[in-house]
Amino acid sequence: MNTRNVTAIVIGFCLALKASAYPMEINTPNLEPPREGKPYPPIMVAVGGDKLLSRDCPVSASVEKPERGEWTLLTDGNKENEQYDKSALVKYAEGVQWVQVDLRTSQVINAICIWRHHELPCVYRDVVVQISDDVNFKDGVTTVFNNDHDNSAGLGKGEDKEYIETNKGRPIPVSGVRARYVRVYSNGRYDGSKRFDPFNYCTEIEVYGGEPVLEEKVQIKFNSPRPSFK
Repeated sequence: MNTRNVTAIVIGFCLALKASAYPMEINTPNLEPPREGKPYPPIMVAVGGDKLLSRDCPVSASVEKPERGEWTLLTDGNKENEQYDKSALVKYAEGVQWVQVDLRTSQVINAICIWRHHELPCVYRDVVVQISDDVNFKDGVTTVFNNDHDNSAGLGKGEDKEYIETNKGRPIPVSGVRARYVRVYSNGRYDGSKRFDPFNYCTEIEVYGGEPVLEEKVQIKFNSPRPSFK
């Protein structure tokens, strides 16, 4: 084994030790308890309603270009996010920003799952997820997730909890609402060192749904990338 490989292993081990301590140090006013590897409750839908609708769909945002990466990375299926390979990660502007997936047609939506920067534990502020048939989100807007407890993003106070990022992403159940566009807001992040980073990051947004064909229920299966920490 050469020196470069040994160095990479040592660095990776140190990062893992550092990461394992971080979740207990993250303290925000609206944080759910660390899940410690436990999955979120399963999302059960009628057969036919568990299809991945968002793969390779167009993505737009509140800013024209990201600081790093391309918008197309958010629907390409690659969710890996390792220390030496951040090719799937998109970094974009500071403050309250949004990214938006165009499903191309109005479809029944049953779940949305979001992966951000999951290399190390961190908490994203003011995560608000909305769906609509209006590209400008002026009419017919349905909010399906909102953990902005103090309305600092200006979209209204939410009752959902902030959460620690992991490779499992954040699955969000949707009650079969029909829409074409999915818009995801955020407003910077805190990491385990209690440092605030005003930039926004995202790795993948997946939207699941479709017309039911049977009343029988099936579980939506979210394919997770390799864990960077537990």
